[in-house]
Amino acid sequence: MSLAEWDAAKDRAALEGVNKMVVDLTTSIKIPHMFACIVTLALWVLGVQWTVNLLVGNYEAFTFDERNSACKNSVDEAGVDQWKIFNTQYFRVTDDGAGSTAPETIFIKGIETKVPVYPPSCFSDCTESIVSPIGADPYADAKVDPEFDYNVAPWEQVDDCRCCSSGNVPSDLLADGTPDKTTGDVSIGFMMTALLNDIIDTLKTDYGVTVYRELICPKKDLSLVNVTARKDGISTVFEFQGVEQLRDQQVSWEAKKDSCYLEKIFPRNKDGQTWAEFSADIAAVGTLVSDTILVLMLAVFILLERPEGRTIQGDHKVMQKIEDMVKNYISLKTALSALTGLLVAIILELCNVKMGIIFGFLSFLLNFIPSVGSMIAMILPVPIIILDDNVASKSIALLGPAAIQGYVGNVLEPSVFGASLNITAMAVLLGLVFFSATWGLPGAVLSVPLLGGIKIVLHHTDHPLAKYFLVMIREDPTIP
Repeated sequence: MSLAEWDAAKDRAALEGVNKMVVDLTTSIKIPHMFACIVTLALWVLGVQWTVNLLVGNYEAFTFDERNSACKNSVDEAGVDQWKIFNTQYFRVTDDGAGSTAPETIFIKGIETKVPVYPPSCFSDCTESIVSPIGADPYADAKVDPEFDYNVAPWEQVDDCRCCSSGNVPSDLLADGTPDKTTGDVSIGFMMTALLNDIIDTLKTDYGVTVYRELICPKKDLSLVNVTARKDGISTVFEFQGVEQLRDQQVSWEAKKDSCYLEKIFPRNKDGQTWAEFSADIAAVGTLVSDTILVLMLAVFILLERPEGRTIQGDHKVMQKIEDMVKNYISLKTALSALTGLLVAIILELCNVKMGIIFGFLSFLLNFIPSVGSMIAMILPVPIIILDDNVASKSIALLGPAAIQGYVGNVLEPSVFGASLNITAMAVLLGLVFFSATWGLPGAVLSVPLLGGIKIVLHHTDHPLAKYFLVMIREDPTIP
């Protein structure tokens, strides 16, 4: 070896030693791995926050529309549509002297804003959410100084009338027996409740199936009945007055049935929740939040302690195949479920279906449950689609999600997963039944990867019984 070659070899050895030292230092404190874990966790948290905000906004829009549908047919004695007046802003105008008018404006926190005018004082059946002082003029400062800068909008101090006389009131019937949607409560919740009660009545009249319901009868008039007590020596004498009037109210059962009615089964809690029920709901939400935080904490520690590369290292071919299968299943299933939920949400939103984004998100979640989840996701929006007259195309809203679920479940997933799973449909269904009965919802979600792991273990087990069960769950015997 020449001197030049020796110097080059020393330089290479020095560089390799420096590189090894840098690698050892970084991997010992796991700086790159820790940074990747923190970035992954941050992205997941931001994604969850964005998803929650999207779902909450979609649900708030639904509840607002439900409230408007329940009250939009409210009119007072004079036939004035009070709910429409409340939800419409009228702007005051000023005359410029030349015959034209322009909206009157004032300054609110430095921004020139048009002045709305709300309804006058509330009627007897209406509620006031804001009560302004008697005789107070909220625009007094603007009249003195047109450029007065308000910190709070003056109309927030004006009486706010909410007149809802049509809530929980059935719609009138037209001549053909169909409900008149211009009267009564036309919200989805009220119509769904009425539909369920009609089904209970149909079960009794058409099929002879009677569901127990309490018989509600008018209360007796006890205003003329009076009971007095007086002392008579060592005993107390009770005197009853008005008993004759009470006896006159006793009628036969046939006459009583004409004035009585069977109590509606739905809604179950028409007077609201009890404190115990409300506490149970809060406890359920608290349990969900605590479990979510616990899972995130465990995920952080697992990611930090997980070695780079494969989780299972060394000579463990079976475990490595199971790891590859689980990774492939989770990644592809998540991508296909996200695609399914996105397409379902787009179709429902284009058809103007209420809570379309929420139903799309439910399709994404339920698609992780094999076979059954997609059918549940198709059924969930059906009542709203049928009852809501504002849906643009009910046929597309009904058939579109069904077509997407059918194509993804029967065409796209088998072609994408292919040989990585190689499990028969009957085995998937039986595995779903068994694992869901054993572990509930988590078992239903994990049934397919668990079944895939069992198939891999059976393939590498040299026993006749293992080969027998392998033949039962493997779809293509030529593929391991």
